[in-house]
Amino acid sequence: ESNMSFANFQLNAEKVAAIAKFFPIFFYLVAALVSLTTMTRMVEEERTQIGILKALGFRKMSIIGKYVVYCGLASILGSAAGQLVGFRLLPRVIWNAYRVMFHLPPFVSEYNARIAFMASGIAVLSTVAVTFYAANEALGEKPATLMLPRAPKAGKRILLERFGPIWRKMSFNMKSTARNIFRYKKHFYMTVVGISGCTALLMLGFGMRDSIRDFAGKQFDQIFRYQIRIELDEEGFEEGTLDHLLQNLENVESYAVIHSDKGTVRFGNDLLDANAMVFHDSGQLPEFILTQDRESGKIILPGTEYVI
Repeated sequence: ESNMSFANFQLNAEKVAAIAKFFPIFFYLVAALVSLTTMTRMVEEERTQIGILKALGFRKMSIIGKYVVYCGLASILGSAAGQLVGFRLLPRVIWNAYRVMFHLPPFVSEYNARIAFMASGIAVLSTVAVTFYAANEALGEKPATLMLPRAPKAGKRILLERFGPIWRKMSFNMKSTARNIFRYKKHFYMTVVGISGCTALLMLGFGMRDSIRDFAGKQFDQIFRYQIRIELDEEGFEEGTLDHLLQNLENVESYAVIHSDKGTVRFGNDLLDANAMVFHDSGQLPEFILTQDRESGKIILPGTEYVI
């Protein structure tokens, strides 16, 4: 843990883990909304068939079972495909992205039965639950009513209509769209949540790509100006041995002796992990590591006062 590369990789892994805790909740929510809308539309299209079955004496649970089995099988197939993508494809993509910054071994992904069954179980239960709700709501009506097409929802004035100058300038299609947004709230909420989540995922993906792609060049070309770092165990190391070796190598232009260790920095009320690097000769710092203000670009030299 005292190795800076290992500590840096650990911090990156923790960031990915933090993202992984949030996005499953969003995915389950979107899956439930999509299933609710799809199954509600399917039930509405088969109202006549449901009414006939109910009039012939079929039990309520037998009719609901058809839609539950249909949605359940689709959820199981989707979960199987999701496990293949989740255990094989996505981790490999993230792993290869971090290989830009680190020299990593070949990726190995083990099948985790606990995570697989937990994720699949929640997905199947959430989709089956909304399907049961949609079918049960339709079966609450009488058979004679189910055999008839459902009456459209009654229209009503919306808040925008009270602003006459704006409402009068709107076209017929715009007025119809504005009214439908409030008439079919379920579709409206699903669209908003779905588009918001997809946009957030796109922003996250592009942000991670730009951060990793730009970070490697800036970190190891502009900030860290050295090419090789050799870490030594202080015990049993004879002083001057490595100096003598480096001074006699033709490919070594210059080198610096530092002491590196992990530490904790207090910033306000937060405690942040940091790697402390102490140069034997502080005057060598600008030659090997560029320290500058992030916003102004001003070079920060050793011994100068700098306030964050």
